[in-house]
Amino acid sequence: MMPKPTPQTLILSAGMFIACIAIGTLITLKLTDSDSAKSYLWFTSIISILAFSLLIKKYKSGQINLYDQLLYFCFYGFCMVWFFLSLFLPIFWMKNIDMTTKIILGCFSIIVLTSNFSLGFSEARKKWALFGRSAFEQECEKYGQKINWAKIAKKMRINITIHLPGVPKRVMDIISILMIGFMIIGLNLRTAMPVFSVFAWGIPATVFAGCLIQLMGTYLFLIKLVRRLETEKSFSIQAGSEE
Repeated sequence: MMPKPTPQTLILSAGMFIACIAIGTLITLKLTDSDSAKSYLWFTSIISILAFSLLIKKYKSGQINLYDQLLYFCFYGFCMVWFFLSLFLPIFWMKNIDMTTKIILGCFSIIVLTSNFSLGFSEARKKWALFGRSAFEQECEKYGQKINWAKIAKKMRINITIHLPGVPKRVMDIISILMIGFMIIGLNLRTAMPVFSVFAWGIPATVFAGCLIQLMGTYLFLIKLVRRLETEKSFSIQAGSEE
């Protein structure tokens, strides 16, 4: 869970940002008009450039300082979330979809994303209380400031799962399979039925984005935690590497 920032992650994030701008703009252009496509292009470009700038800013310092390393991977998580959302966002630029439908879809996406973010945050807090705190104290006793944070992160065993609010895990497994099927059908019908196609792959993409945003919730908890621990121990925790 805790590798250091690498050129590969930086290049991959740049590729995903470019892909989400290009794919979303092309979808919007196909379903609406050039003015809407330009509006979408500007919107996604600004957010992508800002996010990638933050990644670059934390790249070097994330090699040394754990706090900045966690910030780097929180932004990297946003990159993956943004990529999946680019398959869904063009819906809001479509002029043949009424405002009520857009509001319902917007509320659905907000609920999915916020509930998954909260899940990632709360799971990390739970795992810290169960495994992380004791492992951290052991590391402090043995090594002082040179803490192997990668070892602590492994002991916490934080995982992400596909989650929809109010849906049992057993049912979610079936829904996950159906969503993949809908995405495949939607991609195959992108020419014959473009509007249905966007819904068919866009809504599942939002659910998968929700799954990935759990990572951002996890990293936000760890960011706040590390800052608090550094204050308690009166030293800066160094960035560890994955073992």
